[in-house]
Amino acid sequence: MKKYYFYIVYLTPVFFFSTWALAQQTPTATAHFVGNNGKQLFEYEHIWNKLQAFYGNAIPLQVTVKFTDAKGVSRFNKKRNQILIDRQNYRKPGEKVITHETSHLCLNLLTNGASTQEQFRFLDEGFAEIISNRIAGNLDQYKIDRALPAAALQLRKGNLSFAKIQKWSEYFGEPHMGRRYAYDVGASFDFFIMDQFGEKKLKELFVAIGSYRNFAAAVHSVLGKTINALEADWKAYLMKVPLSFVEPQITGLFPSNNASDVPINLPEIFVGFSVPMDTHITVIAKCDEGICYTNAYWKDQKKLAIRLPKRLLANHKYSIQLGRSEEQTIKSQTGLSLPITIWKFTTK
Repeated sequence: MKKYYFYIVYLTPVFFFSTWALAQQTPTATAHFVGNNGKQLFEYEHIWNKLQAFYGNAIPLQVTVKFTDAKGVSRFNKKRNQILIDRQNYRKPGEKVITHETSHLCLNLLTNGASTQEQFRFLDEGFAEIISNRIAGNLDQYKIDRALPAAALQLRKGNLSFAKIQKWSEYFGEPHMGRRYAYDVGASFDFFIMDQFGEKKLKELFVAIGSYRNFAAAVHSVLGKTINALEADWKAYLMKVPLSFVEPQITGLFPSNNASDVPINLPEIFVGFSVPMDTHITVIAKCDEGICYTNAYWKDQKKLAIRLPKRLLANHKYSIQLGRSEEQTIKSQTGLSLPITIWKFTTK
């Protein structure tokens, strides 16, 4: 006859404490974005996940995000898997900047480094705009209201071709004074490929560029076309884009132009526009008189405001120039310039 033994185990408080302590030491998930000080930035995790949906394994396992107060442009460092974010730039589009710069790192991996080469940068910058707007949830608005109309405008101006955009440094210009429409032209080509051939083919084209290091060879391999035929199709695609927008107009000034007896304790002044504007600020004012371009900001895409000090100068004639020169003006999102405008008023 088998004997059965029963054991009674007494679990002391020490046992429970030890178990709890061990649980606290269990390794937690590691963020894919970290600060320059090693701080884990879980708030950007959704960006990494959505980028991975397109890039697959061609995404850094960890990206270092470094913020800087130095004025300039945000950029990426492919060797360190690092993105340097200008704080002032970040305040406007926010997480779209993080997505844009991280997309550069991903495409660099997907193309085996080819995407950073001069002749392919239009693809890279264009797709970074597309995927950042997609993750932000406003891709259709960006495509219809900005990218395609801006590219269609450049086509009608004779400023759109592979020969031009593959010289990216010339086409875009200097980083701090670049021609913003260049990004939209690049995005319009990526949109064209996705609309005509599918997003999978665009990804295949990126991979082929990494293999061939030659645009014509990659295009023929993936799309079965010559670059001349593809350029003709791209231009035909853009010619169908309606240019129903008009040159931006000022719809309101506060104070009104040539106003007198303006209160000296206004918190801010502002100007309204008829169409969505490119939110780069091109304002000239004499800062020592109390109205300074550094205090200018966009309330929304149609209203530019300038914060004022506690008191303006009394009985003073103010003059503000909107737009710096014929080359640097306030522009609509589609690239049409507001004529240089002088705004004047006199305080009490």
